[in-house]
Amino acid sequence: ALDKNSISNVDTEDRVGGAVYRVERIINQRKRTHNKKLVTEYEVKWEGFPLEETTWEPTHHILSAELIKDYLSRQKDKKKRENETRPIKNGYHHIESIP
Repeated sequence: ALDKNSISNVDTEDRVGGAVYRVERIINQRKRTHNKKLVTEYEVKWEGFPLEETTWEPTHHILSAELIKDYLSRQKDKKKRENETRPIKNGYHHIESIP
């Protein structure tokens, strides 16, 4: 189980114990309804813990705006790469139909 007590530094906050832990990076984002409001949550990869022990944290728990900015920048770059068309290599031609 995730033992956040062994982590130090200020990147996100655990509201239950009031402790603060270090985030390695944000790896995903989702929108959820909480108390009839749409809220954004980020999947956090904790420094020093395996990928299997990520947690979903609401935006207000992420104390470093830079972490969110970095995640959104990576997503923008990823989407841009997915939308780029690759050039056709010489020797390959598009076939309209097979005779």
